[in-house]
Order: sequence, then structure tokens, then C-alpha cells
Amino acid sequence: MNMNSVILGVMAGLTTVACADLIEFRFQGTIESTGGSIAAPFDVGAHIDVRYRFETDAFDADPATNFGSYVGAMTNTHAQIGDWEWIIATSGDIGVLDNGFAGDSYGAVVQGPLDFLSVSLTNFGGDAFDSDALPADLDFDQWQVRNFAVEVLVGPTYWNAAGVLESFSSRIVPAPATAIVLASIGVLRARRRR
Repeated sequence: MNMNSVILGVMAGLTTVACADLIEFRFQGTIESTGGSIAAPFDVGAHIDVRYRFETDAFDADPATNFGSYVGAMTNTHAQIGDWEWIIATSGDIGVLDNGFAGDSYGAVVQGPLDFLSVSLTNFGGDAFDSDALPADLDFDQWQVRNFAVEVLVGPTYWNAAGVLESFSSRIVPAPATAIVLASIGVLRARRRR
């Protein structure tokens, strides 16, 4: 067994132990209303594109068997509405309700000191979830209510907007350690060919 194989084996082992992969959810839709004491920086009808990441092994902070509360699970939240762009370093929370009063619900909320963003989905039939586990994917067609909301404070004033989400996609984002292992494999293979 050569040294390269040993190094790669150790790095691969560390990758699986050190961190979980990230999942990125992306929602797109249309703004339906704006309000507040000042005008929003976009108009009704503007395109919504919001995405965020979360770790698949996030901790459920709620002991209830039908409600998952994943506090701080969201990272790298990015929203673009028309020409307005918002990148949030603050972590956000994800809530999963299985068979609640109105069926199943999924909510993702980022609350900053001067801003707020939320994605809210409801399935009235209660058949979108089988548990309160954090989903790594969503069947978007199962959700009858697909709402988006944002509010931003600007000094003593504010603006807000609400919209409907029309499409969804998800993807796995390799964790940094996985990316390092993959890059190392490429370097070792390139050296081997020389």
C-alpha cells in the first residue's frame, strides 16, 4: 500500500466523521404586495429568488413528536427580488409540523436586527411529512400554500413585501472537508501521471 492511498483513506474517514453535507433549498416566485412607511425597492410582480443552506444533521430542539424545531439550522441565506439583493450572515430557524391543526407545515425564518425573511408552506391533507424530521428535499406539488415574506427597517421607517412561491429545487452542497478531499485526490492523481 502506498502513502497516497493511506493519506486518502484517512482524509475520507475524517470527512465522514467531521461534518455532514449541506443541503441548499431554492425557491422562486412573484411579489404580490408591498407595504410599509416607505416604498419597497421593487414593484409588485417582481421575481423572487431565495435560497439557503442547512446541515442535514441539525438538532431538533423541540421534544414534541410532531414538531421539529431546528434553531440556527439555516446558513448562507440569499434573497434577490427584482434588482434588490440581500445576503444574510445571521443563522435562521426551520420548523417542521407533521399533522398539525391545518395539516403539515414547513417554515424557514431568518430574523436579523433590522430585517426579517420567511418561507412558509402548508399541506392541508397532512400527507407531506411522515415525521417531524428535517427534510432534505420537498415535493413542492404537495403544498397548497406557498408564501414568502420580507420586512426591512430603514432608520425609523420600514418596508415589507409578500409573495407566492412558484418553484422549488434542492441540491447537495459538499461540506468543506469533502471539497478538500476531492481537491487532494485531483492533485495526487495529477502527480501520479507525471
